[in-house]
Amino acid sequence: MDKFIRRIVDAFLQGGVEDVMAALCEGGMSAPEAEMMIKERCDSLAVVMYSEYLEEVDRQVRKDLEGRKGWVVNRRRDSRSILSIMGNVEYERTYYHNEGDRRVSALVRRYVRDNAPCTHYATFQGEPCGEFV
Repeated sequence: MDKFIRRIVDAFLQGGVEDVMAALCEGGMSAPEAEMMIKERCDSLAVVMYSEYLEEVDRQVRKDLEGRKGWVVNRRRDSRSILSIMGNVEYERTYYHNEGDRRVSALVRRYVRDNAPCTHYATFQGEPCGEFV
């Protein structure tokens, strides 16, 4: 995950900030124009990072067979989007069904909702997940 974040930040700095700084230093844009461009680039970076975070958590949940015991993959690559203050965040997630009571849930929503750290998985039994589909 750290390497991924470094790649995104490096790409942002190289392609996003350097051209703004060059245009500012050469007199090619005003300070307000640069401010808007920097905000757009930062929002774009945040959208990419948020999307990648959600998809990474989904991958980790899918791989954690013990942590999601009783939940079986129902369908993969379900496209979703979240309208955030940074822009539209598009991502793909996996739906699961519970072998016991046949509930269906995108477990990534519960995981993210519970603010569990990326390296630790919550147990997906107990509290109903089907309400958060």
